[in-house]
Amino acid sequence: MVERLAGGSAESAGLEAHPYPYQSDGLRWLSARANAGLGGILADEMGLGKTLQIMALIVQRRSERVDVGPALVIVPATLMENWSREFAKFAPTLRVYRHSGGGRTRRPSELAKPDVVLTTYETAVIDQPALEQVTWDLVVVDEAQAIKNPDAQRSIAIRSLPRTAAFAVTGTPLENRTLDTWSLADFSLPGYLGTRVGFGSTLENEPDLLRRALRPLVLRREIRQVASDLPEKIEADVALEMFAPEASLYEAVREVVRGERKRAPLLALLTKLRMFTAHPDCVFGASPQPEARSAKLTRLLGILEELEGEGVKSLVFVAFTQAADIIVSSIQHRFGVPVWSVDGRTPIAQRQTIIDRFASIDGPAVLVLNPAAAGVGLNIQAASHVVHFTLEWNPAREAQATARAWRRGQQIPVTVHRLYYAASIDEVILDRLSLKRELFDSVIQASELEGDGGLAELIDQALSIDRSRVSVIDQPDSEGGFPR
Repeated sequence: MVERLAGGSAESAGLEAHPYPYQSDGLRWLSARANAGLGGILADEMGLGKTLQIMALIVQRRSERVDVGPALVIVPATLMENWSREFAKFAPTLRVYRHSGGGRTRRPSELAKPDVVLTTYETAVIDQPALEQVTWDLVVVDEAQAIKNPDAQRSIAIRSLPRTAAFAVTGTPLENRTLDTWSLADFSLPGYLGTRVGFGSTLENEPDLLRRALRPLVLRREIRQVASDLPEKIEADVALEMFAPEASLYEAVREVVRGERKRAPLLALLTKLRMFTAHPDCVFGASPQPEARSAKLTRLLGILEELEGEGVKSLVFVAFTQAADIIVSSIQHRFGVPVWSVDGRTPIAQRQTIIDRFASIDGPAVLVLNPAAAGVGLNIQAASHVVHFTLEWNPAREAQATARAWRRGQQIPVTVHRLYYAASIDEVILDRLSLKRELFDSVIQASELEGDGGLAELIDQALSIDRSRVSVIDQPDSEGGFPR
């Protein structure tokens, strides 16, 4: 998310952020299409703040119209928590209802009351009969490649929903075949590209004609185009919810830590919690389907899938070797992109050779790095996205790791993603990082964890945090995750 925190903007009163110029252009484009009863595909490159532009549109329409219906925002289940927090941060005046879980309403009259109904693809399919009885102002689908298959049940269900305008949000509007784009276009503006049969006989195999036809429907900006508008570093903290089985296992680990609180080394207990949020297999042993056990891994692969389509190189920092091996194996299984790991097992003499091979690749590639072993001394300007899969206690160590890509010689802004589980040890670390950054800025330098007193406080926070305030994802399937 790209943001400028500065009151509300003139273009969207009530939005607690000031959009960058290209985002203001995007808002005007979205608004003009919605006002005309038309939809569109917002396809900006990852890191350019598509979420903020959609929120600005909703805020604007709610402020300008008293009789406007609610907006329905459909997202992957792994991103429900993040969207909820983004609404609370940037559009706090909106009444947002999270439509998920066993206690959700299925009464259309109740669904029509809030400003925004936030739900998942899976729930939208299950509750299609109720959702069809609400006249939505906007229907927005995030990670819209999830409806690229026009025959999928979720694509059919979501296309059926009544609305004034519909917007597909995705950085990859075309993944494997032009039919993907037809499906997104038919959701955004039904009939615009003709029937599926007609599309197959006229536009499907004519890229030039299709590009011209899509020009009015698709808005896409790349970081290189708008680099002069952006800061050198774009940062996004991404809050995630665990899969239900994963959350149950985390509670089991918390109980173990609680039982060992008085007799085991505190750092070892904190490390056990951190290892779990890196991947459950780090605590409970190898499993045959590691992606299905981790919502965080699912989200990472979703990010890398989008970046693969953009030809972008990425760095993934993870503190534990077993989690690094899982990530490397999952990337190899899921994508056909080169991937290497650099950690304490990698001979020092070989590390620069790996970096050179990474940089020489023409197209997407991934380096999975340990922040202690590869967080200093290496220049990796070939990468423009950095993902912190595990968070570090010391902001200086995190900054040093980010600086492998964000350094002198980098030609474009670097996007930094921090993935963390809400109401977990991850969030405790994130809060501590924020405090230490303030200390760093106001004094001189933040320190490492010191003494059992500080560790005990962190353990207490991790054990006392109320996990009932976050929901979990019912099942780790493609309906709530990312399509393959």
